[in-house]
Amino acid sequence: MRLFAAVDLSPSLQSAVAQTQDLLKTCGCDVAWIQPSLAHVTLRFFGNVKEDSLHDMNSRLAAALHGIAPLEMTLVAAGAFPDVKAPRILWLGVDKGAKELGALYKAIENALADFHLEKTQNPFHAHITLGRVRRPGGLHRLSKKLLELPALPAMGQKVEAVTLYESVISHQGPRYIAKNKFNLAGYGSF
Repeated sequence: MRLFAAVDLSPSLQSAVAQTQDLLKTCGCDVAWIQPSLAHVTLRFFGNVKEDSLHDMNSRLAAALHGIAPLEMTLVAAGAFPDVKAPRILWLGVDKGAKELGALYKAIENALADFHLEKTQNPFHAHITLGRVRRPGGLHRLSKKLLELPALPAMGQKVEAVTLYESVISHQGPRYIAKNKFNLAGYGSF
């Protein structure tokens, strides 16, 4: 099973994803857009995990996330990896709550340190993926559009849970199956 831990988005943030995608689509670049209803903040992609390890993973995640307080998360501007001048992954960044989401990431990493998971290649950056560039044609238009996007209206949501998902890839696109949800109960704080 291909698993990842994520924060789900509220309907208002899903709407912000759709609106930003609509603005970026006008540049006419070949981008595989994420369905707004599937958009999320990935805390940790685990890669392939054996099904018989799922119980242990759930136990470790529950222990790691137990007592962590819910948090507020707001969006900032759109951006791209590796950078706006050479966009490959398009995203909306997290402003308020980014530090706390980073602490959630670290709690998950520490809990599963000896679990033999795929290593992360880049430092954690709290974001919502909007789409992935399929072909490089017209990237200058996309870069320009990213830089010209209007500021997002102030919007956010309360993060009260982390969901463990299985990612099933097919010709129709990805499908995410919730394997467990870990409520942030607030017995402690970061």
